[in-house]
Amino acid sequence: MKYNNHPDLFIERCSREKYREFLTVVNNAFGHQAEDEWVENDTPNCTPLEKDARDSEIEKHFIASVDGKIVGTIGAYAFDWLVSDGETVITIEAFGTGQVCTREDFRGRGVMSALMKHALKEMTNAGKVISFLTGDRFRYQHFGYDLGGNTAKFSLSKNHFGKSIELLNIDSRAARPADWRKLNSLYETLPSYLKRDELAWKRHLERYNFSFIIGEHKGKTGYICVKDENECVEAAGDRAVVLNLIHALIQREKLDEVRVHYPYMSGLPDELSEALYRAASSAEVSPYGMIAIHNADILFDQMSAIIEKQINAKVAGIDTYQKELILRRLFGYVYHPLKQPAAGFSAVHPLCAWMPPVDTI
Repeated sequence: MKYNNHPDLFIERCSREKYREFLTVVNNAFGHQAEDEWVENDTPNCTPLEKDARDSEIEKHFIASVDGKIVGTIGAYAFDWLVSDGETVITIEAFGTGQVCTREDFRGRGVMSALMKHALKEMTNAGKVISFLTGDRFRYQHFGYDLGGNTAKFSLSKNHFGKSIELLNIDSRAARPADWRKLNSLYETLPSYLKRDELAWKRHLERYNFSFIIGEHKGKTGYICVKDENECVEAAGDRAVVLNLIHALIQREKLDEVRVHYPYMSGLPDELSEALYRAASSAEVSPYGMIAIHNADILFDQMSAIIEKQINAKVAGIDTYQKELILRRLFGYVYHPLKQPAAGFSAVHPLCAWMPPVDTI
């Protein structure tokens, strides 16, 4: 697709023939040589190695070319996003945005802006109603992104944690690709998550920068996912098993503290989040990153039952602008003082809309 304000710029989906060049541009943009295969190893869930990549994975990327050479890239990764108010679970057609970069000699010429607009338009036309990304807030606000989602982070200290739980003799080991169904059944007990298929689990379990550890005790199972030794970025399953896996991590790595990430759900915590809170030396809630709403009318219709339950009234006759403001509250970071919706919707509060750090792009 040609752009009127960039007559020399052509944007299209990446092909297998262009994938090696695409990877080179992304690696170079982030300060790495192509042969390092840094981006392939760091985020194989988005940019797998060329030899492993499927056509369906390659085509999730858009490339901007000038005279046949790639000058900019962006990835748009479709997900089913499950969100909850603790009782009702709703599946939303969403996508994540990542691998946004421009070749150094083409920066400041509107390439990134053209790529963002093109990718967002294509994904919206494909029926995706909301998207998420991480990065600089002020870089992406122009495209409709603002702080959203909520993650609870519990700090568990060596001095207190071991005394606050019942220590069990659990069997634990590194999870393997063959464990994906068991892991997924535990993962899908979380109050909010991104749907993963077998390939997604395979990609995650092969990553060098995340370690999945699975444990069992008397027929009950749990798992944790560890990043950088002292960050437990995902945990699901039996409460006692999970707590003992975290305690074993502290002992094995001789850590003073572990920080555990978990979906934040105001007023309706589950057993594991309650246990983490009781055992935490400190805790905080922060936004997942940023979200953009691409079709407020469709998304509002999907969420109307939850909104009506929160405000204890029927919703009707609301214009698109007001719908977006209400949805911002519903999907927004708990601290969100700006752009208040019309009177009557002040009771709307964030639901559990969590993005697992493992799926961060």
